[in-house]
Order: sequence, then C-alpha cells, then structure tokens
Amino acid sequence: GLLAALGPRGLKIGVVLSVVIGIEIVWALSTVGLAWFAQDPASASVSSVALIGVALFTRHAFAFEATSILILVAMVGAVVLARKEH
Repeated sequence: GLLAALGPRGLKIGVVLSVVIGIEIVWALSTVGLAWFAQDPASASVSSVALIGVALFTRHAFAFEATSILILVAMVGAVVLARKEH
C-alpha cells in the first residue's frame, strides 16, 4: 500500500504532520470555541479588506484554519502524485 511505498521516512513525516495538524485544531478550538457554529454569514456592510481579515482571524478562525489545512494536504498530495518513481 501507500505506507509501504513511503517507507519509514514517510511514516515519520506523516506522524509529525498529524501532530502539527492536531495542535493547530486544538489551538483553533481553544481560541474560538464552538461559537463559530452560530455565526451569521458576513453582512453586506463588510467592504474593507481589514474588516475581512479581522473576521477571518476572530469569528471565523476555525474555518480559516481548516481551509488552510485542506489546501496544504491537497498540495502535498499533488506533489506525491506528480513525483516520478526512481
């Protein structure tokens, strides 16, 4: 399978990435809590980049972090799929 193809080095990298992602999820939940479930969608009055940034890093921090993790995993997957076999 995939783990056998990656070998022990790939397994170590996977464990390290899992720990980092776990710490990031714990940080995001401890910073924001579960209040992000009850948030209203962004209102039409938000027109400034600064206001959008503040909203991303306060009220919507968990969604922002989850999206960044998803994009990171997609990039790593693309690199793994694109690299040539030796």
